[in-house]
Amino acid sequence: FITVFMIGLVSGNLFLIHKIKVNYRNFSMIQYAMGITAIFIPILLIQMNVGAPAGFIVHTVFIALMGLIGLLTGLQFSLGTKLRTVSIEQNASSSYAADSLGSGFGALVVTTLLIPLLGIVKVCMIIGIINFITGLYILIYMRNK
Repeated sequence: FITVFMIGLVSGNLFLIHKIKVNYRNFSMIQYAMGITAIFIPILLIQMNVGAPAGFIVHTVFIALMGLIGLLTGLQFSLGTKLRTVSIEQNASSSYAADSLGSGFGALVVTTLLIPLLGIVKVCMIIGIINFITGLYILIYMRNK
């Protein structure tokens, strides 16, 4: 599954270079897509639990989700670094540091605190809502700049 995620990251970066205009509106739209994906995951998990599909279908769905999440993450990270106007050294170091700290802290809090207390479905919904709020904030903040 990690390999599929990494392929998604590379695909998102390559897709950005050739197909997506670098602006805050697109950055916000990718944030919304991440929110939709986070909300869609528990719905999909519940449906798969009710329908009891074959193992092949379950694996295929999870592989597709990993690829989609990787693609969106690659788009978001690449677009975020292109939108910054600082030097390339400062951009690379601060983007990598923020990514590492955020993913490490997020993984720690989600896996040790939120999922045991709230469950996967509620955590995915919360993550989706946070992504929608972030996307809206980006649109509003950049409109006023």
